[in-house]
Amino acid sequence: MKSILIKPIITEKAMRQTPKNSYSFSVRLDATKSEIQQAIETLYKVTVLSVRTNRISGKAKRIGKLRTLRYSSPHKKATVRIKEGQTIDTVPSVGTPTEGKKV
Repeated sequence: MKSILIKPIITEKAMRQTPKNSYSFSVRLDATKSEIQQAIETLYKVTVLSVRTNRISGKAKRIGKLRTLRYSSPHKKATVRIKEGQTIDTVPSVGTPTEGKKV
């Protein structure tokens, strides 16, 4: 089975939705709503009520001293609403060091 979920989106705007039982994930571009629902339910053991998706196209950005034009990658974002009383632990705990960073 291919990996549908890439990573949870942990931004201030996304975290404001957690009291409403809504969580955001970055998913593969070819993922469907039913595939996303199955992946969330099996991975986090929760009941998914609704899935909303939107595609974000790649945007042009100027990089470096010469201001070279580069494009960011397109991606797909899924917002998932789960059953009342259930939670998804997407925020890493404060006490554990992350990979690749010096403590």
